[in-house]
Amino acid sequence: MPVRKDCFASFLRLLALFTLALASAIGASVANAQSYLNATGSPTFTTAMPVEMGFVNVANGNLHLEIPLASFPQRGSLHYNARLVYDSSIWKVSGGAWQATNVPNSMGGWRLLTGGEAGTVTFTNGSKACDTPPPIQFRSFHTSFVWTAPNGTTHRFPIFTMQDRTICQEGVSSDTEFADDSSGYMMVVTNYTSATVYAPDGTEVFPTVMDTNGNFFSKDGSGQIIDTLGRTPITVSTNGNTITYGILNTQGGRSNVVVTTTPVSTNTSFGQSGVAECTNPTTCSFTAIQSITFADGSSYTFNYDSGTTAGHFGELTSMKLRTDTNPNGTVNYGYTTFADGAGNHSRWLTSKAVGANTWNYTPLAQGQTAQQVTVKDCLQNSIVYSFTLNNGAWVSSADYRDPNQVSLGTVTNTWDMSNSCSPNSNCTGAALVRKLSTLTQFPSGLAKTVTYSYLSATTGQVSEIDETDYGTSTLPIIRKTLFSYAPLTNAVSKPSQVTVEDGSSHAVSQTNFTYDEGQLAPTSSVPQHNAVTASRGNLTTLTQWIVPGSTSLSTKFTYDDTGNLLSRTDPLLSPTNFSYADNFSDGINRNTLAYLTQVTLPSTGSPAVAHFLKFQYEVNTGLKTQTTDFNNLNTTYVSDPPALTPFRLLQTTFADGGQMTLTYNSAINISQSQLITSSQALTSATIFDNLGRVSQQQLTSDPAGTDIVDTSYNGNGQVASVSNPHRSGASPTDGTTQLTYL
Repeated sequence: MPVRKDCFASFLRLLALFTLALASAIGASVANAQSYLNATGSPTFTTAMPVEMGFVNVANGNLHLEIPLASFPQRGSLHYNARLVYDSSIWKVSGGAWQATNVPNSMGGWRLLTGGEAGTVTFTNGSKACDTPPPIQFRSFHTSFVWTAPNGTTHRFPIFTMQDRTICQEGVSSDTEFADDSSGYMMVVTNYTSATVYAPDGTEVFPTVMDTNGNFFSKDGSGQIIDTLGRTPITVSTNGNTITYGILNTQGGRSNVVVTTTPVSTNTSFGQSGVAECTNPTTCSFTAIQSITFADGSSYTFNYDSGTTAGHFGELTSMKLRTDTNPNGTVNYGYTTFADGAGNHSRWLTSKAVGANTWNYTPLAQGQTAQQVTVKDCLQNSIVYSFTLNNGAWVSSADYRDPNQVSLGTVTNTWDMSNSCSPNSNCTGAALVRKLSTLTQFPSGLAKTVTYSYLSATTGQVSEIDETDYGTSTLPIIRKTLFSYAPLTNAVSKPSQVTVEDGSSHAVSQTNFTYDEGQLAPTSSVPQHNAVTASRGNLTTLTQWIVPGSTSLSTKFTYDDTGNLLSRTDPLLSPTNFSYADNFSDGINRNTLAYLTQVTLPSTGSPAVAHFLKFQYEVNTGLKTQTTDFNNLNTTYVSDPPALTPFRLLQTTFADGGQMTLTYNSAINISQSQLITSSQALTSATIFDNLGRVSQQQLTSDPAGTDIVDTSYNGNGQVASVSNPHRSGASPTDGTTQLTYL
């Protein structure tokens, strides 16, 4: 059978080990250690395979979904991106019994995230005897600090503080440590238990979300997030089983997204020795999202494994997409109770089906330190993953196979597991696990190796990446990339130099980065902004080689104290200036300094001619309402009426009098009209299938009749066929291009 390169290529793209962590409210409590099976969000060992609206972590069977609601552009580097997030790993063992509390502060795994949440910090309290003559004195200590990001990812910090109120004189009131997962997150604890957490780029993510230039999110008295412009983009109100998310719109009012909840009953049957099942109809039930309805009437709906008899676990079993008009747009999920080699049980996503197209994710325990997961797509291509279990499930190899189980290629990883967990981290096994090498091999014997070296295990800073050529025997290094990092306060991810060398260690390219030079332009009375004395990490000089080792060019940058870029001076000393003075469509200056409103390019000609671009925005949404070009001519933009979705472009009127209008007939049908002359328009329509993919394009203004192009897809989502332009009646020019992937 021929090799199906379509699925093989898609699988190569799907193999992704990535780390995702978001910012986030302190709750000092006893921290419970989590095994890899309980991990939600995107832990550092994640092997993510995309599914509709999210991904499945093949390393532990967790389904992670995100349903977008709205996004609002911000000042600085923070992001306000509201979405409803779900993790299927809702169960954990607590107090010797199964409880559906693994995703805290959630509705059966669902919660609202915006980017303004700060997560939670937990730690363990204890006491220790002081070695003095009787009576023996005690002092309290605090250890095993854990920050749980809003998306559910946990980061442990080997921090220890001790309050000594006796004659022992051994008090430790503060400690600073990096996370034990080499993610680069850092926690600073003062006054024994007051924690501050910083992301690798220096952004404070706990207890406040604030970027390195002092722009921050906060909460109002009701717990609603206030963004960097001082807006409350989304309000939340609850009435019975209805939750209304009021999204700020262009009129200053709110467009509602309405969530309906439903009770879910469970009665578990994990079968794990020594652990009690959850069987009480009252304590083992919870509320979950049944539907999400948008202002235009489109909606998502969800079903769950609900029941009071044994064997019901409450996970999401189906999701009807917003674009669904028949069952082919409904995604169905299947799960199994999996027992790993150490006897730990969990629920594992084992299937995902859309119509007749089914993907399977089958785990297999292979002793206490290894397991295998086979991912099989709807065309029977597969990837066989092997994992090493050591304080995480680290993918050691991935074997890509065709439907006849013939190997198409393998990817093999090695990991540094030489560092043991600190006694202050409340974990078992290896800490600071980092990838050392990746070997890609093909059946022909052709192979390529990439190796990684690190400046620091605790920060995870990569110091060198070596890449070999493809070969069948000795694999010579043909490229080295070397990194060094800027010594910035609280930040470890900003490079100071990146050098590329050839296989003989001769430098062929180099880029140098310098930060925080010179003075910042002062600002005052800017909402949601604090003064900053620490490093900011603003790039002020970028120097690049043009002749290796001898000639380089530099570009200079300046900023104001909110981090807005004010000028860029190129190597020829020609400046481009940027202004953020408020220019809102209502004419009110709120001093937000949030959006770029003018670009001044270098003057040209004699006498000199200045060149300006100007931009205007709607204050409530941050949507652009007007641009002014170099000839002082305006292009204007109009969004949907606020009663509908307030973030969809409705009409664009160009400077030359042209106009483009979009009409959203339904979630799967969009019409477009673009003026050709003042009285004649080019009209077209785009039709989407139940998974939101373009299935038909229509040119509706052809006087001879509507011209149609149809597109179909295979089970893996690749284009399977594209028709020639045709009309409803038969024609000699009709035909279809079939795409086969060999």
